[in-house]
Amino acid sequence: MSTPALGCRRLEDRDRNTFLALARQVADEGDSYPFDDETTEGEFLDYWFGKGEIRVAVDGDRVVGGYLIKPNQPWRGSHVANVGYVVDRAMRGRGIGRVLVRDSIARAREIGYRGIQFNLVVVSNVGAVRLYESEGFRIIGTVPGIFRVKDGRYTDAHVMHMDLTGPDEADSEQA
Repeated sequence: MSTPALGCRRLEDRDRNTFLALARQVADEGDSYPFDDETTEGEFLDYWFGKGEIRVAVDGDRVVGGYLIKPNQPWRGSHVANVGYVVDRAMRGRGIGRVLVRDSIARAREIGYRGIQFNLVVVSNVGAVRLYESEGFRIIGTVPGIFRVKDGRYTDAHVMHMDLTGPDEADSEQA
């Protein structure tokens, strides 16, 4: 089921606390972002607000998700974007993630990025992997034991990539 009133826009000052609450909610789950119990508030805020642009998914006036888009690497690697998504736990399964991914692909193209790379997609995050692949991302490698989940176990994570230098496949599919 999708959310018909759903749209994306740039984060506004009035959205900041709601967005941070969603980001903390996802981080506290301990199975997708590398934050742990020792992450300071300053480190958390710097991660989200230090570099890049945040856009939010809104259902009417309610912020229900968002993403940070920034260069994957500095200098000679800054032509490839890195994106991190958060979706309100209570709103999952309503197509918000897909709206965010599609918006981030369009935004990356607008900014002039040549690709998008996800450096740490935990293999157990099956829904995210499935979503990213359905939107055109490819798994280009899997790093064994790179991620420590909240319960202390180590698990694998994928590196995923989308090339943005070719024609917009979404546009060509609709033509």
